[in-house]
Amino acid sequence: MNEIENDVDKIFEYSYKEETVFFDKEPGSLELAKKILKIVNLAAREEKKKCGVLNIIIGDDRSLQKLNHSFRGIDAPTDVLSFNLYDEIDINKESNAEKEEKTKAAPVVEGDIYISRDRAIAQALEFSHSYEDEIFRLVVHGFLHLCGWNHPDDVSLEKIIARGESIIKMVLIR
Repeated sequence: MNEIENDVDKIFEYSYKEETVFFDKEPGSLELAKKILKIVNLAAREEKKKCGVLNIIIGDDRSLQKLNHSFRGIDAPTDVLSFNLYDEIDINKESNAEKEEKTKAAPVVEGDIYISRDRAIAQALEFSHSYEDEIFRLVVHGFLHLCGWNHPDDVSLEKIIARGESIIKMVLIR
C-alpha cells in the first residue's frame, strides 16, 4: 500500500450524476464540493461538452508531486494535473496533435483532475483572492485540459488562462 492509499480512510466523496469530488473532512469541504460540481457543469456547457465520468481529487503537494513525477517525469509539486480517459486509448499509436484533436472533438469529457490544496493556498495568497476562488480556477483549468486545451508555450498558456477566467467570471456573477 503506498502513501496516497493510506489516506483513503480520511477521504469523503460527493457525487452528482457521474461527477465526483473527493475531499477531506475540513469544515466547508462539502459546500466547496457542491460548488465545484456546479462550476464543472457550467464549464462543460460553455465548451459545448457533456460530463461523463469525472473525478476531482483535492490532495496535497506530496501526492501531486508523486503523480507529477510518475506521469510527467517532473519531480516537483504542481497545482493541477488532468488525466483524460481518452489518453489511455491507443496512447502509443497517435501523435500529441492527433490526441489533442480527438479530445477537442469528443462530445463527452471523462477523466480525473487532481488539485493541490497546498498550491491553491499559496496561489490564493500570491494573487490576493480567496482559497475557494483559486480552487475554482484550478478546477476550470484542469477541465479545459480534459477538453483538449493545451499550453506548450506562453501564448497558449495566456489563452487557456483567459478562457478559464471568462468561465470563472460567469460563475461569480451568478
